[in-house]
Amino acid sequence: MLHKQRTYEYNPKMAFKERTNTQTPDNIRYPYSRQPAHLMILDLTSRFSKEVTEAVCDGISNFFGLTCSMKSGLYRIPFCGLLAMTPYVEVLFSIQRLNRASYSRIDLALSELRKLISESCAKWSVKPDVQPIEHAIRDAATQFQKIKQVAGTLTKLELTIVTCHSSQEIRRAATLALSKVNVKDIRHVNVLSFATTLESVGSSETVTVDAGVSSNDLKEGCCMDLAGILDVTVIDSNSLTFESYMRNWLSDRGTDQEHLHLCFNMRGHENGLIIKCDVKERLINPSELPYNNNFEIVVDGSSDGWVQNSMTTKTGVKPANASAVTKLRVVKRVPCQNVCESILFGIPLLLYSSSCWRMDWDALESNQNRFIALCRSLMEKSECLICKNTTPYCRKQGGPLVTTPHGLYVVMASENLGSLLIKSIASMELLISSQVPLQPKWETISDEAVREIDGALQNVETASTFNPLSIDVGWIPVLKDNLLDLGTKRGTNSERKPLQKANSSNIVGSKRSASLQNSRPNTGKATRFAAPRQELQQCTGPVNRTPNTPVISLAVKPASKKTVSFPQFH
Repeated sequence: MLHKQRTYEYNPKMAFKERTNTQTPDNIRYPYSRQPAHLMILDLTSRFSKEVTEAVCDGISNFFGLTCSMKSGLYRIPFCGLLAMTPYVEVLFSIQRLNRASYSRIDLALSELRKLISESCAKWSVKPDVQPIEHAIRDAATQFQKIKQVAGTLTKLELTIVTCHSSQEIRRAATLALSKVNVKDIRHVNVLSFATTLESVGSSETVTVDAGVSSNDLKEGCCMDLAGILDVTVIDSNSLTFESYMRNWLSDRGTDQEHLHLCFNMRGHENGLIIKCDVKERLINPSELPYNNNFEIVVDGSSDGWVQNSMTTKTGVKPANASAVTKLRVVKRVPCQNVCESILFGIPLLLYSSSCWRMDWDALESNQNRFIALCRSLMEKSECLICKNTTPYCRKQGGPLVTTPHGLYVVMASENLGSLLIKSIASMELLISSQVPLQPKWETISDEAVREIDGALQNVETASTFNPLSIDVGWIPVLKDNLLDLGTKRGTNSERKPLQKANSSNIVGSKRSASLQNSRPNTGKATRFAAPRQELQQCTGPVNRTPNTPVISLAVKPASKKTVSFPQFH
């Protein structure tokens, strides 16, 4: 049991050592065990305009405000640092472990960054200098070496250089600077160049051999060491683009084990045809953030301590589970085909016209007519509604209202005009812009692979529609077995309760009988407890001496298979 508790989720350092020093089974993987340490270098020798300054500061502030609030954010980004590159290196936020208290220090570092940008306006250089870049990279590697010695981590360092120089010039300077630095602990170097009028946004280059640098300036073997380690990307000067880049750090970087196996039953294969896949997150789970209840509609009353201002009834009795009446404000209309399925999450719910008895008959009929008209209009136009949760909440009953984030929902019409489908839809804060790995072109795929997939798909049963009533995943039998096991354990423990009650009554009766005897206090006290102990031993003796107490074993008889016709869902 002790070994199972030592996972990366609870102790990243020990779990990583176990992963590297022991042989791991093929069906076990350790998430976030290969996350690199991140250090961002801001090139203040280039011209940081007001727009670029706001984009960088807002992007860093928003990203770390989100990461430091996530439950798993400390494992996704184990170490992080921030440097400013002027003619000398300014350490704004040294490489350290992130926690919830780190954001206040990062906010102070951003305030210092704004001052440095305003002071370095007169020191802008037209072309990037190699020496400041070399000093910044060397200082980052030195800080990381100290962290490795203290924390004992085996992760690598990933550098991000933010500059306003052109991509070609910064690529040459960065390549020359890296050739003079030991890149043993550096996993990757990403150079972000804010777009100029001559460069296209989104262009990316990977350095293998730099023709702009002479061979005399490069050390022997430098091209081999720098192959694929340096990437130059041109981005737009806004905080959303910059923050989207930083959110790539939240993805799992481990490649020690595949994440998912897609299995097909196929002849000629012992275990069938298996396609091994990696799973990439598209959204941040709202349950990892505070105020996550605002992103779901409460149905069962579990509002996690959040109640509305007036939750008591007219009789003064407060129900056990109380939840506020959800208020959604319609903000947009969007064609259904333009809503991506990957940004929908949560449990889907159905909406019907209300049948509340507090409403009079005219109000019920009018509300029902409007509901049916809305369903019909959305169905004819093939549109859906984007709604914002505007329900007011407060911490305590009668207390002041608290500003909380509001969830977004999408409302869709169904073929049945009497209902609407509602689901939670992601906002900007929940998106993770994962980079899609390079895939081979369709023309380069072998014919053998195409034939194998076609044969595997032919062995799969084809259904015209999906009927959930025709598929049983075995959930109910397992739940019943657990309840029967719980009842059996309680039954064996309750067999001794009548004996204990009888013994306690004998004790009380013996006390009363002993108190009526005319004897000295010391003798009365001795006789008062001697006889009950003997009676208790006589009552409990036969039970304790039984070595093999029969245990009732119950088995659930499998239900007989019958042919049942289920209704079809459309």
